Amino acid sequence: MNIWLHAASSWIFAKDVFKWLFKNDVPGRDRIDEKGRNIWLNAARGFGGEELFKLLFRNRIPGVQQIDHEGKNIWHWVASRGDLDILKLLARHHVKGQDRMDKHGRNIWLHAVKGYPTTEIFQWLKDNDVLGEDAIDHQGRNIWFYVATDRDRASSGIIDRLRWLKENDVPGKDALDNEGKSVTDMTKDNEVKKWLKENEVH
Repeated sequence: MNIWLHAASSWIFAKDVFKWLFKNDVPGRDRIDEKGRNIWLNAARGFGGEELFKLLFRNRIPGVQQIDHEGKNIWHWVASRGDLDILKLLARHHVKGQDRMDKHGRNIWLHAVKGYPTTEIFQWLKDNDVLGEDAIDHQGRNIWFYVATDRDRASSGIIDRLRWLKENDVPGKDALDNEGKSVTDMTKDNEVKKWLKENEVH
């Protein structure tokens, strides 16, 4: 990984480092690492924030459409880290690829499940007519499966997101995956199971 990629993927936006790199016209800003990720995707994986992306756009850095070895693009990475401001920034710059599926059949909606605050991202996607809330991955699982089985959330957080899916009539609550398992079958959390039963999610 060269200095551009390392700086972009840092958890802290090294503003002075980037200023120095641009001022001295350090080569390598177009480098792609062994996983197919360039400066844009490394920035999306890191937590540099909106200021870093504005800097990249302002300096007309190419490669915002880059796809990595898993088929993920910048929309997938930003959605999964839950940065709504950067999603809005990408939209303002008319970055394409909102509807792309990665190699596992996951789109921006399924990646957004890992982001926080998830329901705000869901609402933004819906308000901006980003299609795909009914996407099904390579295992036959949809957004109901992803939300209900998220191990990174407390029961209350999972239920809040399930409630959003229900209130917005997102299809797929009664779906079965490729193994014939339902959303309830895949859920380990007892509080979530209780909510699913009370709301007739099978």
